[in-house]
Amino acid sequence: MESIRSLWEELGRKAGVCWEKDDDPIRVHRLVISGQKNDTFFDGSVIHQQPLLIEDACKDVLFGQSFPIDGFDWVIGSHESIVMSHEIARKLGARTGFTEMVPETLTVPFVAKTFFQFVRAKFQGVTSTTVDQKMVLRHGVEMGQKVLVVDMVFNKERMRKIIALIEGKGAEVFKNIFVILNQSGMTHLDGRKIIDLINEIPVRY
Repeated sequence: MESIRSLWEELGRKAGVCWEKDDDPIRVHRLVISGQKNDTFFDGSVIHQQPLLIEDACKDVLFGQSFPIDGFDWVIGSHESIVMSHEIARKLGARTGFTEMVPETLTVPFVAKTFFQFVRAKFQGVTSTTVDQKMVLRHGVEMGQKVLVVDMVFNKERMRKIIALIEGKGAEVFKNIFVILNQSGMTHLDGRKIIDLINEIPVRY
């Protein structure tokens, strides 16, 4: 698996899947969701756009792995991994599904982050704010079914939510998690092993 991983890391750079900080003054870093800056960036859309590339990536991330004799009922990924979950499900003879984010209005106490926000909220009489994103699984996963979970880019909080949704339906989640890119530095998540194809820990600042 290490030799395969090395090949994909090099391929990722050549294909533009993995971008690394260089001396180009126009693109000195990549801003990530957390607000931090990354010295590397993984663009999963490059793989999604090329059917043969995603096919090879899914084949290689599964290489040498042992699976239950009776297989899986479902392969489930996040909404960002629909193509990956479909391709792996095709290879394993399972059904495919994905989680998605939907609007949901929840009223929570308003907490001002700045003095200006505090003054404005006081003047306007604001005491609460709304949170409007919720992860759902619309597919018919049933109690006792076996599920393999996948994701293009490993995110521990998102993966925990996916697993919780599946287990909430009484289904059994496989012992390994399959991802294309793992930048977390983690090898396991809550007892489950993370099987990755590209493993690079970025410098964040």
